[in-house]
Amino acid sequence: MRRLRRTTVLPAFVVLVLLFLPNLASGQRANRKRTTPRIPQRVQKWTKPIREHLPHAAHLVVSSELNIFLTRQVTKVLPALNIAGSSVQMPATSVIFGINAFVFGLWQLAGMFPRRLAPFMENHFLLSGQKRVRRARPDSFLLSGFSHIHGEHLAGNLGALALFGGRSEQWLGTRKFVYMYISSVYASNFMSLGIFGRRNDQRSSLGASGAISALQSYFCLRFPDARFEIAGEKLAAPWAFVLWFLQDFAQLGMNTGIGHGAHLGGFTFGTIFFLFHDIVVAPEHARRRAVKRLALVFKDTRNAVGKILHQVEDLLAGED
Repeated sequence: MRRLRRTTVLPAFVVLVLLFLPNLASGQRANRKRTTPRIPQRVQKWTKPIREHLPHAAHLVVSSELNIFLTRQVTKVLPALNIAGSSVQMPATSVIFGINAFVFGLWQLAGMFPRRLAPFMENHFLLSGQKRVRRARPDSFLLSGFSHIHGEHLAGNLGALALFGGRSEQWLGTRKFVYMYISSVYASNFMSLGIFGRRNDQRSSLGASGAISALQSYFCLRFPDARFEIAGEKLAAPWAFVLWFLQDFAQLGMNTGIGHGAHLGGFTFGTIFFLFHDIVVAPEHARRRAVKRLALVFKDTRNAVGKILHQVEDLLAGED
């Protein structure tokens, strides 16, 4: 596997900071000198262990809480899921991880600065349910996809990002992965607003769930050998994806406080991206391999269902 470059994604984060950070000081006097505080080296040294081990800890916590783990068959697909030391192998995933954590920290500080920081966060990092507000703040379509207020919401999405993002980035490459992730943020928000029933919903929304759902669906279709344990049953990744899609579809329109429409939009975009990237425009040998692996999964599932039906027939015959 070729080594990915770290420098391909860092400029995007720098541009993001330079673009929106001056808005925080828009209310200051024009003649006041603006200075950018530097982080002391001592603080960088103290926070280095936290920055290195926080993604791995979040991944372990979320995996145990959701009862999702990878079996031996997944280890064939994922040689190593080293979250702590993977800045070189998956730089985009690490940067996205850091941006989400950084924005979460800004939300926690917003309560301390209600006159300046809180309005800025509400204007740019919340996707409003009102159409006229969204038109006035088009940047919220993207920035809301990196925004989390509650720690549980952040931990769940970052755990899923660590689980599905690393291998997807290694397969796609950093540049394609970044394009896919940003596109999935827009696609999930647009589909949630226009297709999956948020037209009359005036509430604001935020979170990376739509983009994570796109990664989730792409991972399950691209690596069908993966196995997930759901409700005590081990399911192949494509069937787990189908189950997750149906679960969100069944809860669509319910007042659960979860953006099921964004999840469905992400699932849809991830599926379309897989079909286009790995089937339509892929080389002939890669296309055949992807189709063959999916076909084997469905064949194994059909055989398993056939065995269950035969057992049911035997039980019914025994009762007669």
